[in-house]
Amino acid sequence: MEPMSGVNPNLYNSDQYIGKAMDFHCAGARRKTIFIASFDGGGGRAITSAKMAAEVEKYTGLRLSQTCKVLAGTSAGSILAAGSTFPDPAKPNDPPKTMIELTELFKTKTANIFPPMPYYRYATSLIWPYYNSTGLNNVVDNNFKELLLCDSPNDLYIPACEMSTMKPWLFSNTKIRTGGKLSITPEEFRKVRVGDVIKASCSAPTYLEPATMTFSSTDPKTNLLADKKYYFRDGGLVANNPSLCASTETFAKYGPSYNYSLVSFGTGQIPEESMIEPANNCGLLYWGVNFATVAMDMAAKITKMQLENLFVTEGEHQSLFTFQPKISPEDFTIDGSSKEHMERLEEDADACMEEHKEELRLLCEKLITEYYAEDRVQLQEF
Repeated sequence: MEPMSGVNPNLYNSDQYIGKAMDFHCAGARRKTIFIASFDGGGGRAITSAKMAAEVEKYTGLRLSQTCKVLAGTSAGSILAAGSTFPDPAKPNDPPKTMIELTELFKTKTANIFPPMPYYRYATSLIWPYYNSTGLNNVVDNNFKELLLCDSPNDLYIPACEMSTMKPWLFSNTKIRTGGKLSITPEEFRKVRVGDVIKASCSAPTYLEPATMTFSSTDPKTNLLADKKYYFRDGGLVANNPSLCASTETFAKYGPSYNYSLVSFGTGQIPEESMIEPANNCGLLYWGVNFATVAMDMAAKITKMQLENLFVTEGEHQSLFTFQPKISPEDFTIDGSSKEHMERLEEDADACMEEHKEELRLLCEKLITEYYAEDRVQLQEF
């Protein structure tokens, strides 16, 4: 079979997994397309993701949860993913929030999560987190309250890191993958609140306290069922960009009967020249400040490289859309919350969408075409 015009030739490698992905993306136009929307972590910088996603909603005239069957978010991105699929708990019969409303949420509430702190907290943060988690808990509780993860209308994926077992956990609306032998019973799963999952994914080390969740499991020593408390840290430690997690889970769930398309909303990258390590400055002084930024930046880039093997990156059959704003080094922080800071981030998001306006146009055309297709059918799991 000859590749279609615009199809990434890497899809035609002999590797079985890549070949399977090829089958997903190179079928005829008669196949339904499942759209995946992904939101990176980044603290207050997630306002850029919300603002860019708002442009998509503006041009399609539809909520993202209407056009994208699958939603994924890490850390602050989990607030966007869950917020775009769950209704306001105070108005359960209303539709979910729009991305404009979620942009406003970050604009007005980030300062509640990361309030201005006295300078002596820099010293105490050597031992304790710089902020307590009261602000985050209040924001999450006010917007999600008792909503259950399993009730998500969309497929929802949120990663977090469990520290007592040192395993990555991937929460979804149908199951929890614990990265180990622990199995969550269906009864317990149906009790998991989406707000607790968001807190787990947002608990950034050194910034916030760990989030906790309790599950019953069998004690290997006594073989008896007992409650155990699990401690969670930020999902960004394992997948700050959850696109690959969501894509592979979706491929496995729905199989080769569909085409797939991914839109990834980033929370910014800083100019590469500002991160290049000087030859005479490669010790603790450099890495102590820049390690987390470099590690997450490199993880995001290799994730993008892997996604380019799974999706079409250009041409009329393009199925990978990534929007990553450029952010100045001084604004590249997760806890910036001043009005001026948030306004600059919004401007960065606007500049990104202007730079990629043709890609935005193509994406919106595909979303609208699929949504209003005459042969819309109920998706069937593989």
